[in-house]
Amino acid sequence: MNKGYGVTIESAEQAGMIALRAGDEGRTRVAGLFGTPLPSLPFVACADGQTIMPVACDEWLIITGDASATFTALDELMEGHHGAVAEVTDAYGWFRVGGPEARAVMAQVVALDLDAPYTTSAGVTVTTYGRTAIGRAAGIVVRHRCPESYDLYVDITHTRYTLTLLRACAGLGVPS
Repeated sequence: MNKGYGVTIESAEQAGMIALRAGDEGRTRVAGLFGTPLPSLPFVACADGQTIMPVACDEWLIITGDASATFTALDELMEGHHGAVAEVTDAYGWFRVGGPEARAVMAQVVALDLDAPYTTSAGVTVTTYGRTAIGRAAGIVVRHRCPESYDLYVDITHTRYTLTLLRACAGLGVPS
């Protein structure tokens, strides 16, 4: 039986999520819209209340407060250019693990270097970020600096498994 760690595990407020694929010209156009270049791994950009995470060399996941408006703006911007825009809010479950011992819990469930130092780059908020297994589920993990916390994005079909795993590793018991 695990000891209880000093952590909170919550289903993060559901924000909008947009998947974007773009070629070189599309990247330049989107960078103009957000006012910052699209980041490449392992960087994450934050602009105008939106978080832009690279998923592949030509693909990004954008976390936004207004999925409809962001989708419309990107769709119009990409019209006639190589790329694709899709609203994927319903495809992901989103959790936040926080508290003084959040790292100890996360170290049990992800295969990321949680000791990697934070770095900075002009206009880019840099965190430990990566696509990884979360237990046996594929997911995306973003480590925040102040306060130390972790956002986990998993396929919607794996949300109950992920919550059960996190609670068990944190010593909080299994949800009913």
